Amino acid sequence: MLNYQRAGVASNFSPTFAAVLAEANAFATLCGAALEIIHASEQDPEKEIRFRAVLPDCPIRWGQGTTPSEAILNAAKNYHHDLLIAGALRSEVSEQPFTNGVARELLNQATCDLLLLPHPRDEPVPLQHVVFAFDPGIACADFLRDVVRKLRPDRITLVVTKT
Repeated sequence: MLNYQRAGVASNFSPTFAAVLAEANAFATLCGAALEIIHASEQDPEKEIRFRAVLPDCPIRWGQGTTPSEAILNAAKNYHHDLLIAGALRSEVSEQPFTNGVARELLNQATCDLLLLPHPRDEPVPLQHVVFAFDPGIACADFLRDVVRKLRPDRITLVVTKT
C-alpha cells in the first residue's frame, strides 16, 4: 500500500538533483512518509548547504560503502526506510545511463520498496506511465489499487523481477 513511514531519497549533485528532491518530497508527502536525504559520502558542510537550499528541514543521512549503491543501501537499511527514491539519470562523468549502474543495483538489492524517477522535474507533473517490478508470488492487488486511486497514472506496466 502507499502508506510509507520513512522514505529516503538518494541524491548526488547531478544537474537534476533539485528536481529529484522536489519529486521525492511530493511523493513522500502524498504517501504520508517522512523524507530523508541519503548521500553516498562522509558528512560535508558544503554539500549540506546545497541540500538545505532545496529542502531546508529534511534530515540528511550520509551513507558509507565501497560503492555509491552500497552506501545508499546501507543508509536505507540503517535508518529503516521503507521506501527508497532515486533518479534514473545519466551520469555527469559519462554517457552511461544511471539505470545501468547505481539504479540497477538498487533495483536488484534494495530490501525496501524502490521508486526510480527517470525524468524528474522541479514541478511534478501527473504520472503518465508507471512501471512496477514485483517478485513472483507477491500479492500486489491492494498496492496497485492504492496506486491507481492516489496517483491516477494513464498506464501501468508490471514486471516480474526474479524467477
